[in-house]
Amino acid sequence: MNKWVAIGVGVALLAVAAIAVKGCDAKKAGDTGSTSASGTTEPVEAKKQIGDLFTGKAGAPAETPVEVPKVKLNAIGDEVLGKAAVLTVVEENERVMDFVFLDDTGKRLAKYTTDGLPKMQGNLSADRKWITFVTAPETKPPRYDIWACTLDGKTAILLTEDFPPQKELVDSRDQGKGAKVRRNGCPSFTADGKKVIFATTVIGEPSNLVSVAREGGSRTMLTNAEAKTDHLKYSSPQCSPTSDDVLFSRSAGKTARSIIRMTLKTKEEKEVVPTEEAQFENPRWSPDGNSFAYTERAEKFDRYWLHVCNADGSKDRKIATPESIHSGSFAFGWFPDGSKIAYSATDGRQDDLYAVDVASGAITRLTQTPEREAMPIPLR
Repeated sequence: MNKWVAIGVGVALLAVAAIAVKGCDAKKAGDTGSTSASGTTEPVEAKKQIGDLFTGKAGAPAETPVEVPKVKLNAIGDEVLGKAAVLTVVEENERVMDFVFLDDTGKRLAKYTTDGLPKMQGNLSADRKWITFVTAPETKPPRYDIWACTLDGKTAILLTEDFPPQKELVDSRDQGKGAKVRRNGCPSFTADGKKVIFATTVIGEPSNLVSVAREGGSRTMLTNAEAKTDHLKYSSPQCSPTSDDVLFSRSAGKTARSIIRMTLKTKEEKEVVPTEEAQFENPRWSPDGNSFAYTERAEKFDRYWLHVCNADGSKDRKIATPESIHSGSFAFGWFPDGSKIAYSATDGRQDDLYAVDVASGAITRLTQTPEREAMPIPLR
């Protein structure tokens, strides 16, 4: 199993408290608060949260603290941002993964991150000035952290430093292999860019969606699946770039997963892509918010169909087949003009980037390099 498979299988969830980062390195906030992107100091207060996942105060002190590996960013100038066509994760070796800017020929322009931590599930804000993503450092026990960073590399904010809290981490570490590990993942900015919504779960228990301010702070539950009452799992949230709606995948059994649309203000859920047996996941809004794409898992675990449909689920069609999408951790992103979708796949020898034309289904190879490239974010 390659590294993308191992990491990709693990993540679909998250939650928050804040650490702000100025410049290129993440900087831990003191007890009195965290420094926001605006430079002001804001109190960070642990709030009581709903359900078994969110009880009591987060960040309880532990005798043996579990450190949070920090993201390091490069300051990115206007010249690089003007030339960059894609931001993608590049795996240089088994343990070094960073976001890298590429031009329209696939040539490297600059590294965005320099810490080498495993990264995944990147999403831009609607104004394309911020990015949120997940890091999965090889700590014991493992962590799955959510970050919000400016695309110019000047600010990085850790949203999950105290989630899970220290006590939960220490208990998991002491329990060894059988410990229940919390996983946070699939972060997405709301249309105004002021909040991040993500999924969180403890392995073996239901997963839920939560929101947090971009600068960090207390978390708000958006769903409330409880282990004792149901087996619902909420994952892969994606906020509309133009409205108060969010798409996500919801499962109520071992295999079937449908696509749900929820209005954040009312919390009303509507099934837009129903199913009784298929696995529909990873909904991604088009830039204009009028349609969305999503994946359907094929019989073979690491192969997918790629669908596109209207915002209400109508006029659903497949634009890419399992024969063209072979990836252990399939991730994709729309081009800003909505004409194509970029994705990562393997040809049997290496992972590279491809683009599929939404109208015709024609596939173009974007990169062909010795390194593994994955999880592309088209910039123009």
